[in-house]
Amino acid sequence: LATVRSFRLELAIARTMLVSLFAGWLAGVMISFALPATFSFDRVVVVAFGLLGVLVLLDRRMSRTAIIAITIAVGVAQGLGAMLSIREQPVGWIWLTGSFTSLAVIATLLAALVVAARAPWMRIAVRAVGSWLAAVSVLMLGWALRSVSTLT
Repeated sequence: LATVRSFRLELAIARTMLVSLFAGWLAGVMISFALPATFSFDRVVVVAFGLLGVLVLLDRRMSRTAIIAITIAVGVAQGLGAMLSIREQPVGWIWLTGSFTSLAVIATLLAALVVAARAPWMRIAVRAVGSWLAAVSVLMLGWALRSVSTLT
């Protein structure tokens, strides 16, 4: 979203992105029911968010189709990650509802902030957030890939 220049186009893409994100999240939750309980999706979620951070950092123009595809992929990754992590909990549906609500609030607020970013320093701030997202993802990927034998 930070790579789109026209305000009207930004609003249209922001709305479509939010719907796509929520639809992808719901699809990820549904896909998780078909996966075994021992399936771990943590590394894929970290890589997905890292790539998203790199895309925001680069601040390149993207086609509407590419933006929607990436948004759906991130939504699916988030839905899978949320459901696989709370599947064993006795009150998993309450946690799942909270996960969806927090995703909806945060995504809507971030989309509104990015669409409203008109000053050059605001665009730089959005790119800085993207770089932090990419950096944290690299850190988390390294943590996920560490050897279990180093803990003993």
